Amino acid sequence: MKIAVVSDFDVSLGFRLAGIKEVYNRPEAMKALINRDDIVAVFFQSKMLKAFDKSTIKKIHSSIQPAFVQIEGTSEGLGNLISDVLGVVIK
Repeated sequence: MKIAVVSDFDVSLGFRLAGIKEVYNRPEAMKALINRDDIVAVFFQSKMLKAFDKSTIKKIHSSIQPAFVQIEGTSEGLGNLISDVLGVVIK
């Protein structure tokens, strides 16, 4: 099972450093991730939702697997989020 991230470059860099390999910088990636059986969670920046219609946003918010987790658009506090979710401490 894999974790994916859809965010801008700055935020995605932190996730890459934490070892996440499925990192995307384009909001369109979220549509493809909805249907992937090997992805259990998708962390995404709230600003990525602006690219979608209401129907797609509803699918994202109601998806159980993968679970979509909305994160804020700054890298501040990202280390804590990664620590909490993955159990990886970034120093």
